Amino acid sequence: MTPDRVTVHVPGKLYLLGEYAVVEGYPAIVAPVSRYLTATASEDGPRGPEEDGPCESDGNESPESGMGSPRAMTLASSLFPDQQSRIDLAEYEDRHQGPAALSPQAVRDSLARRKTGKAPLATVEAAARICLAFLVSQGIDLRPGTVFVDSDLDDCVSGRKYGFGSSGASIVAVISVLLEFCGWPSKEKTPQPSSENPGDASREVIVYKLAMATLLALKDNGSGGDIAVCSFGRPLCYSRPSRGWLQKNRALPIADLVALPWPKLVIKPFDLAPELDFFIGWTGSPASSSHLVQAVRVFKESHPRDFRSYCKETEKIVESFMRSQQEVESFRLKHPGFVCGGDLLKNPVPAGREKVDHTDDARQAGEDDQDCPAFSSQSSYAALLLAQIRDIDDARIQMAHLSAWLATMVPAADRIETDALTDLIESANELSLAAKVSGAGGGDCGIAVGLQVTEETRARLRQKWLEKGVTPLNCSFVKSAHIMGTQVF
Repeated sequence: MTPDRVTVHVPGKLYLLGEYAVVEGYPAIVAPVSRYLTATASEDGPRGPEEDGPCESDGNESPESGMGSPRAMTLASSLFPDQQSRIDLAEYEDRHQGPAALSPQAVRDSLARRKTGKAPLATVEAAARICLAFLVSQGIDLRPGTVFVDSDLDDCVSGRKYGFGSSGASIVAVISVLLEFCGWPSKEKTPQPSSENPGDASREVIVYKLAMATLLALKDNGSGGDIAVCSFGRPLCYSRPSRGWLQKNRALPIADLVALPWPKLVIKPFDLAPELDFFIGWTGSPASSSHLVQAVRVFKESHPRDFRSYCKETEKIVESFMRSQQEVESFRLKHPGFVCGGDLLKNPVPAGREKVDHTDDARQAGEDDQDCPAFSSQSSYAALLLAQIRDIDDARIQMAHLSAWLATMVPAADRIETDALTDLIESANELSLAAKVSGAGGGDCGIAVGLQVTEETRARLRQKWLEKGVTPLNCSFVKSAHIMGTQVF
């Protein structure tokens, strides 16, 4: 029996490591943040816009739009209270259509015919159409109703974006809520999540692939890192699938595309250590992502060796972080119930300190302190976490180099590390915290990280950021598996 109303909560995201390089297929570390976008699917009318009065359509009331159809899916959002879109379910239930009608290319063509590719609700409409095509291909009966999207990923006062990936989160949320609302799969047949293998049929992977198919329909060539972390709801080491392969296969029926293994796709979920404390600061300025991505593209073409060097160095940093992560996880398995604390965690790595291989420190500590097992465990574990913090500090240096290279190609206001982001980083460094830009830069957010940061240091960081015009956000990284908040009524 299918529920009358389903609500899902999908987290936003921030990049920890690997910005820009991830677009080229290099690995990145992405983590969810504790701010959420909500999608609700229900059999009743839209919640929100129509309660206050008539709601405008997207201006495309063709027969294909399903306006007035008794079997339609209505899409609405608090982000665009004067807009809504309707999809005629008969368009997907016509059994005379061939499988090609249920493909990303078909959805792309549908959006083009209706001229909704740039409409406010184009993203959620594309996600809904991809999901409906998939459901039909699985023999699932479609249900008329309403999908309403609400977001806590932007500033509630100004409406300005933090850079938490609201677009990717909305795609994942719409797909997730429609799958649940239409009863796919049954609870008894829900595939179990995989720890690492992206080629299996886990629910998370299927949601991710449907969301990536949505990007194909929208002609969006993004890396999909935001979509991956929103689909899994936990930190990930992520490498994008082959762009060429996806483009080549965009006309495949959606069920076939989802069932195939995707070349070069890597999704490795993990849990960040509980002792790592993260802080997010917002500059108050939106990121000029499109300008910066274009500038990076020009830089890549004109200085391929330098850009490749940046990507390779970034890859080394990600690999170093994940090596430490593997040892952290192994350590915690060998020491269940281990609690890290004491003076060893009161000596974080000062900014600018010479590179240290803390992984070797951890191994040496274990060898040197055999007579004091507690101290040995403490120092070994702390060294691994310090190594991860050092990696974040090194990533800042690499992004600063890239920003400097781009400085001659874009206006000063479009630098990756703006003056406001530099203030954010240096304020954290003064307190012996590592810090860096998160995401494309040019605005939005930066992050700081330390080990079991004291309340005094937290207060000082907050004060320093406020003095520099940086807003400390009341959220942080979600360090472990987030159970997607699904409420069924």
